[in-house]
Amino acid sequence: MTYYELLYVAEDASEEEIKAAYREQIKFFHPDTYEGDPGYAEEQTRALNEAYRTLMDPALRQEYDDEIGLTGEAIVREQIRRHGEEARARLDAMDEQKRLDAIRNRQKLYLQGQEGLRMRYAAIEALIVAALLLIIFLLYHFTA
Repeated sequence: MTYYELLYVAEDASEEEIKAAYREQIKFFHPDTYEGDPGYAEEQTRALNEAYRTLMDPALRQEYDDEIGLTGEAIVREQIRRHGEEARARLDAMDEQKRLDAIRNRQKLYLQGQEGLRMRYAAIEALIVAALLLIIFLLYHFTA
């Protein structure tokens, strides 16, 4: 198990990420809170301290990376993979937003069409009422 795996961080993790992961792990294995085997907790604490000291010192970290075969190329590949996933997630979100916008536009057009139909029906109804009133007026006028 590498120091990166021990701390649950990526190989290109920043010092802040390493520090946060170290604190979380140390807190977990603290003798006052850890409910498991005290010997295992002590062993893990020693390993975590060694990993932290090594990864926080740039020279020691470079030596360690060389020792485990972690080259700059592997880090770049990991960064490309991560950025690819982030870009894919952004594209998916943009596609979803476009889909929702298209649905909203269709609904808006539909409602505008419905409003237009209501206005046409109201106009037709007004014409019919006017025609009926005219017919009634004419019948009354000629029959009287």
